Amino acid sequence: MADRGWFGEQELNGFLSRAGELKKWDAFRVLLAWKNHISTKEKSPNTATKQELITGLMKHCKNELCWRYPELGRALLELRVQPDEQVTAMRTDGESLYVNPEYLIHRFGENPENVYEEYLRLIRQCIEMPESFGKETEKQKAICKKWKEIAKELAITYGAGGKRRGENRGGQKEELSEIEKGKYDYRRFLRRFTVTREEMKLDQDAFDPVAYYYGMERYGNLPMIEPLETREGNRLEELVIAIDTSGSCKKEMVARFLGETRRILEEKENFFENWKVCLIQCDSFIQEKVMIHSAKEWEAYREQLVIHGRGGTDFRPVFEEVERMREKREFSDLKALIYFTDGDGIYPEKKPDYETAFVFVKKSEKMDRVPGWAKKLLVTEQ
Repeated sequence: MADRGWFGEQELNGFLSRAGELKKWDAFRVLLAWKNHISTKEKSPNTATKQELITGLMKHCKNELCWRYPELGRALLELRVQPDEQVTAMRTDGESLYVNPEYLIHRFGENPENVYEEYLRLIRQCIEMPESFGKETEKQKAICKKWKEIAKELAITYGAGGKRRGENRGGQKEELSEIEKGKYDYRRFLRRFTVTREEMKLDQDAFDPVAYYYGMERYGNLPMIEPLETREGNRLEELVIAIDTSGSCKKEMVARFLGETRRILEEKENFFENWKVCLIQCDSFIQEKVMIHSAKEWEAYREQLVIHGRGGTDFRPVFEEVERMREKREFSDLKALIYFTDGDGIYPEKKPDYETAFVFVKKSEKMDRVPGWAKKLLVTEQ
């Protein structure tokens, strides 16, 4: 255990376990590097190590918030992270985010939500009160102008309340209102999976965290396996798209649904370089399961679509199959399941730990049967 430092070995091991359980590999890797640093018995971290640690944790924070609030993506990624032991917690001048390293590590260890809330508060300050950074110098004027432009962009794109999307209660009321009117935008929902992220992801297929951890623990600076990194860029979140193949769903409508889905997801340049979508056909049993890795595979599947099933409707087998796939590590970071259906079926009772949406062709009374933990979306036939 380190004689001095921000936390002891037992506390650090707890953070490592938590990061591993949540599959937050960016945070896991940063904490591993810090553990190795402590094992060398250096009395204080050098500036480079401290910068790496704080930058890694804040990158994780930004990525998580980008997923939750994609409309705030530009704002969330705008501030540069700077470790600063002179501040007590976090503060910003509109250009940089100054973070006390000890504060960040302890708050992250207690509950990452604490850090998310604090960072969101600062981002809202930037958007809603850009004048608070001053107007005396040219630099301050430029910062103020930048945040006013971001606020204007949010207002135009998401409406007058867009900049307050981070306030959960208001956002939920808006979504329910749109659902009740039959106007909820399926395109808007799908765009959540095309968020631009500032990230350097580990190659999960080539990285064994257990072997890496053992090497760092046993041999110090000699990991058993070197984690590989991909470049920065847009990445499709892992998705499961389930298709209700009971007798009431027409083949033509399913094909149109898949075509619309692809058009939305491919709007960003070079988007299909690395992605994973699992397409499942199910009536009351799993009829077909296909893993799609490229736009070419997606289009081939859509053009040669054969509907299997035509029996009754039970949604539960899809959720059970997804859990089996996760146990086998066929998914590394599944974000959502989208179920295309007419709504007349048996729903699972337990809420999964990923987002779920049931997509309907038209508004009907069957939408009321969807569990409260799932979203109800509409895609109109054209």
